[in-house]
Amino acid sequence: MVFNIYQGHTLDLLEELKKGKYDIALCSRISDPELEFMPILAQRLILVVREDHPLAARETVELQELKGHSLTTYRESIPIGKIVRAVLREKGVKADFSYDDEISIGGVVTATNQIAIAADTPYLSQFERIKKITISDIPADTRLVYMAQSKKIIWPRHQGISRSFWLGGRGNSQETITAAENLAT
Repeated sequence: MVFNIYQGHTLDLLEELKKGKYDIALCSRISDPELEFMPILAQRLILVVREDHPLAARETVELQELKGHSLTTYRESIPIGKIVRAVLREKGVKADFSYDDEISIGGVVTATNQIAIAADTPYLSQFERIKKITISDIPADTRLVYMAQSKKIIWPRHQGISRSFWLGGRGNSQETITAAENLAT
């Protein structure tokens, strides 16, 4: 068996998935009747600050505490940006919605005095001068990563892999998996 792995943004990956270029995609969930999504893991949304920022002394913050700071996050036109926008809108917190990924966000935080909300992914680990802070009033499972596959293209060789991969995701408790299954239905 050969695995070819490609990296990209959710919307691009899903477009190629529908064309049959990919068998599966690990991505955010969108509304698309041609695709099936299975949650595989949760990524906590965190606050990212430069190590010399006043908030860097904190281990946790609440969203209300971010009012008045120069806050940035993902573009509103991408799935994770829509999630963050909804969370911030609910709490009355304003932000600039400007970036596509954690690499861009980490670079901006490192180079400026801006703070950011981002998913806690391995991409942030390359930045030595940032501090990751838990946002206590954003549930840990607010941002889910899904395995997507086309409903039109049946790949029998993946049917057994899909369920075991989904249920065997690293770092997931049974409670998270159950919650993710409930969200997917």
